[in-house]
Amino acid sequence: MNDFIKKIKKSINPSLMAESSNGYFVVYEKDKNSSIKWIKCVFKNIDNVLILQQRNQIIPQRVLKDYSTSKSCDFIVLFSLENQLNIAYCEIKTSYTDRIADESLQQIECSRLFMGYLFDCYSYFYENNLNRESIVFKRYLIYDKKGISNKNGSYIKNDKVLYLRGQDVGKDGGVVIDDASLFFSISYR
Repeated sequence: MNDFIKKIKKSINPSLMAESSNGYFVVYEKDKNSSIKWIKCVFKNIDNVLILQQRNQIIPQRVLKDYSTSKSCDFIVLFSLENQLNIAYCEIKTSYTDRIADESLQQIECSRLFMGYLFDCYSYFYENNLNRESIVFKRYLIYDKKGISNKNGSYIKNDKVLYLRGQDVGKDGGVVIDDASLFFSISYR
């Protein structure tokens, strides 16, 4: 699976990849009104990690009459752990409420559909099939915990678990996740 991460890094359009440098990725919040402007994720081993961020809407028009498929979550973390592909879908919000959690789940599901399309394209053009049944994925809501009691835990709706992660936000709107491996439950032995 480490090879898959390396191969997809080489094959994917660079505009979909988050900024990266020595051991970290930086993702930016699209909502200009958000208290969180950017998140820096520091990893122990960046070689086995890729963060995607749909900066520009891939599908700008509404494809389905009653549902928007153009909304996406803020970033997607792909990582290899024990020869298994893991995907973390992450949504950034200024605060937490159940309504915000519901909205976040819908955005994450749109990104999950996008990833299915991306994997279909990758498999077809690079003739490299991926067993999607074995992918482990999680959903995260990362929010500014200012003024909110530490509500780390989970929100569950229709068998979908959304992990809640309140973060301290700097004056510049930045959040630094010093151990993103621990944050996303990536434990290398």
